[in-house]
Amino acid sequence: SIRNDVAFEIARRCPSLAWTPHGRFVNVVTNGREKGMYYICEQIRIDENRVDITEMEHGDNSEDKISGGYLLECDVYYDEPFKFYTSVMNMPFLVKQPGEEVMTQSKNYWIKKYCSEIESRLYNNIGSGSYRELLDADSFIDFWFVQELTNNGEPNHPKSCYMYKDRGEKLFAGPVWDFDWCTFTYKGEEFACRDAIWYGCLFNDPWFRRRVKEKWSAEKEDFEDVAS
Repeated sequence: SIRNDVAFEIARRCPSLAWTPHGRFVNVVTNGREKGMYYICEQIRIDENRVDITEMEHGDNSEDKISGGYLLECDVYYDEPFKFYTSVMNMPFLVKQPGEEVMTQSKNYWIKKYCSEIESRLYNNIGSGSYRELLDADSFIDFWFVQELTNNGEPNHPKSCYMYKDRGEKLFAGPVWDFDWCTFTYKGEEFACRDAIWYGCLFNDPWFRRRVKEKWSAEKEDFEDVAS
């Protein structure tokens, strides 16, 4: 999909998004017959060449190890074996990695408690900025830029919103994914996902709004020739 390819290129120009999938357009021919053009794309997974964070192993449930690494997807399909709803906003999170062997002994979903604590700080004490101790604001801002520049409404459901957390680190937004549905459709002055996932509260923080303006001023020029 050319929509995905352009969106991924936008994301690669965002300094706070660590890794973005690469794809290629290929002409598929079988038995001498052309089947059309397809887009072959890297899948999102924990790997030193993709989402480069700690791969948790069986037994990593001590206090010094249980904090990472996690690959999460916020998605209403809610179709993974290990999943949870956050306690404040009832957001649907899927645990993509680690897998069953690790998650079955993961102290009652340590990562659920972590995400719920982020929400508690966001919605109960936004003015203190304490949520920034747990959440990497710059990555969430760049993630938002990609959604807005592509007019992607998926985060509103939410769908296909990936996040990751390395051991001893904050929760980061990304990688970006899935720009097939209703993207790149002009909507005038309307924001595509101003209130999606946690942004409705983040934008209530004056610091966050200032930081968005700062990053937009610094990065806008890099986006202007994406389609050229």
